[in-house]
Amino acid sequence: FRLGRTAPDEVRAMARGLGVRVRLVEHEGIDCFVAGLTRPTVFVSRGAVNAFDALELRAALAHEASHIHGRDGALIAVLSFFCDLVPLPWPAPLAAFRNACENRADGAASRSVGAVHLASALVAAAGQRRLRPAHAFGLGGQDVLRLRLQRLLGAPAAGPRRRAGFSLACGLFGLVALASMPIAQARMICTDHVEGRLARFQ
Repeated sequence: FRLGRTAPDEVRAMARGLGVRVRLVEHEGIDCFVAGLTRPTVFVSRGAVNAFDALELRAALAHEASHIHGRDGALIAVLSFFCDLVPLPWPAPLAAFRNACENRADGAASRSVGAVHLASALVAAAGQRRLRPAHAFGLGGQDVLRLRLQRLLGAPAAGPRRRAGFSLACGLFGLVALASMPIAQARMICTDHVEGRLARFQ
């Protein structure tokens, strides 16, 4: 937030239309991301403003706006903190939750601006990976990017919303199921301990 600057007028107008705040980061790489838990804000790099056309920029902002409206950052922060406290095989369900959030945001941007413009922005950002953080703009690895592009360009507009909702439900169900495991394990340990003590007195 200290590095953020006032964004150009046209960028701020786009963000206002999407109901979010936006700040500019003076960086040559193509980047767009959300930061902040209490006042989530979209940060867009100077490189993105210069490289994207108006529709690509609006698609990128719409994607990030979906994360803000869905409170994805806060949910992922809470779930990640909980995962750190419980020594269980969390990465798979947490990754599924993250992917579901990205799919939902992709669907929202596609319906708002058009899938082609979001896909073009993703390809542009992926093409200069060395200049930006590894997970900014929700890109991840090449396989993840390929799947996102296939969803965007090869499916009807309403499809991503249904798939994202299903994936989100599966991810949350997996987290809840794994969270119940320590309780069950604690009960088994206590039961074994009590039975062992009783056996000594018999």
